[in-house]
Amino acid sequence: MFIGSVNVFNYCDIDYYLRSTSKVFSGSGATNLGINLLWRIFSTEDMDNYEKLSIAVNNKDQKNAGQAFGTFISLLLMFETPDQTTTKDYQQADSMMP
Repeated sequence: MFIGSVNVFNYCDIDYYLRSTSKVFSGSGATNLGINLLWRIFSTEDMDNYEKLSIAVNNKDQKNAGQAFGTFISLLLMFETPDQTTTKDYQQADSMMP
């Protein structure tokens, strides 16, 4: 169970979510989140995502609802998960030598 929870933490990039939510516990971070939430509610930029979320919830489509909600949360918390295809976590030892 412990190994499974560590794998969820590593592979689901929970660290990025924790970093972005920790900003909320400061005065400026809470204010920023409140302004961003109001912006997201009244903005017309996110209407397509809200429509996708609404349709997915009405159709009980968990996959599309999760994707639309994830998009909303990432925009609300203002974080980006690094692209694993362009950044390497592993570098061969012989490539570090001149």
